[in-house]
Amino acid sequence: SDVPSHRMAIEWDDSRAQWAPVYPSTVTVVYTVIPANNITFPAANRVFITPVAIPGVLKLNQIRFRVTTAVGGVTGDVGLYDTSGALVASGGASSADFVTAGAKVVSVLGSPKTLQPGQYFAAITANGTPAVRGNTLGGAASIGVIKFAGYAVEAGGTTLPALISLSSIIDDNELFFIGFNE
Repeated sequence: SDVPSHRMAIEWDDSRAQWAPVYPSTVTVVYTVIPANNITFPAANRVFITPVAIPGVLKLNQIRFRVTTAVGGVTGDVGLYDTSGALVASGGASSADFVTAGAKVVSVLGSPKTLQPGQYFAAITANGTPAVRGNTLGGAASIGVIKFAGYAVEAGGTTLPALISLSSIIDDNELFFIGFNE
């Protein structure tokens, strides 16, 4: 009963015991800025944005990041926004654990989410100020070098907002390291 889109194939879906349209090839996306620094969130409840291009169809199941300095009681959310500013994938409320240091794996709500190739915006938020792996582009002179690298004017915390205003993103010079996996 699912209507396929251009370039889709048919694959058996065990959970529904029927054939279903799917995209035949997928990719794993890792943002390519070398994570050289520990970046401490400058403020709680901000939505930090890093632009990312997805080069092929991605059946997104997990979002990964690394906490370098944990803070007790701090949780948050990670996700992806599309070019209209709509949240297209996230772990949901308090899905990101900042209480312990180390690599973190967040399962995407409603996964897998099939994302088409194109421009997206990785997002991370927390209700405290932990440190995560990332990279600082340099001092104040580097602020605004990468368009849309910064933070949203909308409040975050334990959950990413459903919409953000891309035109209102405040420029910054820090990029958070986030991986997207099938």
